[in-house]
Amino acid sequence: MSYITMKKILNNLNKDTENKDGINQEKIWIPPKIKNIRNFQDTIEILPIQLYKVVYTVLEKGYVDLNYISKKFNISQKEASGILEFLTRYRYLKKIKLKGDEDGWALGDVYWIEEKFPSGPVIPSIYQFNLISDIKRTSFFANAINKTVKKGDRVLDLGTGTGIFSILAAKKGGIVYSYEINEKNYRMAQNIIRKNNLQENIILKKEDIFVVDLEKNVEVIICEMFDTALVAEMQVQAMNKAIEFLKDGGKVIPESAATYVELVEFQEEFFDIKFPLIHYEAYGNPKPKKILSKKYKIHEISFYNKNNEEEISTSLKLKTNKNGRINGIRFTTDVYFENEKLSSTEWFNPPIIYPIRELEVKKGDEISLDLYMMFGAGWDTVEINVEGK
Repeated sequence: MSYITMKKILNNLNKDTENKDGINQEKIWIPPKIKNIRNFQDTIEILPIQLYKVVYTVLEKGYVDLNYISKKFNISQKEASGILEFLTRYRYLKKIKLKGDEDGWALGDVYWIEEKFPSGPVIPSIYQFNLISDIKRTSFFANAINKTVKKGDRVLDLGTGTGIFSILAAKKGGIVYSYEINEKNYRMAQNIIRKNNLQENIILKKEDIFVVDLEKNVEVIICEMFDTALVAEMQVQAMNKAIEFLKDGGKVIPESAATYVELVEFQEEFFDIKFPLIHYEAYGNPKPKKILSKKYKIHEISFYNKNNEEEISTSLKLKTNKNGRINGIRFTTDVYFENEKLSSTEWFNPPIIYPIRELEVKKGDEISLDLYMMFGAGWDTVEINVEGK
């Protein structure tokens, strides 16, 4: 079920004006897999009021069937099925078999989930050399650090990896507070910092960035937790938290990011077998056969904002610029610092091709795109619906 369809169902479900603990009933909340959830009560209380009531109904009854939810909340069976399906997908409920092989629902196990690295996915150390040696990527950040960091500046570096940006900032005279949650990467950064005799200038901590507790007195924040479309890593969430530590007039590296989509035809057939798979347009993978539209912006985020949305739902009309066949959406992300722009490289936000159902198009056709994504939650949570005329 799409995000947009789910939102319509929620608006029809048990219409009342109750607002539990300030929850915005107009905004659906989907739990990202990376949440560190430790108990049932905390988990369901962050749901919108309507979903909260459905889960509590299951808790009270032990199990329910489709008819029960439909009657209790005065909604159609189709709407009830959509809600139960949604809650099952995110493990609030689980499907069971009742007498007569009828489908039923009981409580799921979402409240047992504990994620070892709540800050987001860890970049394995074997890839760190590739990131550093991506000259276009690393030079962009190095130039920004050189322009920005002054002697005596307090610098916060989030998700430090090898420590390269902390080291560059320390060489400019900064006092750097560097955070890395992964044990292996932490020890690697510790070793590199020592080899460069900068341990007095860099305070390296093996801590989750979401429990950082500094006074509001850093002049510079560096955060390179990027991935294409900001979907797989937690750049947005990390900066929403970290920005509270920035002094007035302080600088953020980078300052903003924007993501674009375009219609493409990509090679999906190998050995006479079709493979409609999401993939990076990098690491030797073929480029699209055709690009059939201009780029359309789906989001732009300033990391100076304190409350960037952590999910987007948007609908666009994309116009084709040539005849052909479309079978994919190409995502690209640009990152900015002052007047500099960093576009995709082999190891920094490489384009992603997301497969869609095939459509034959003519130049000037209008394609409708409905898109939902949650930043930092992974590509499995992305929902795309494409319709042609």
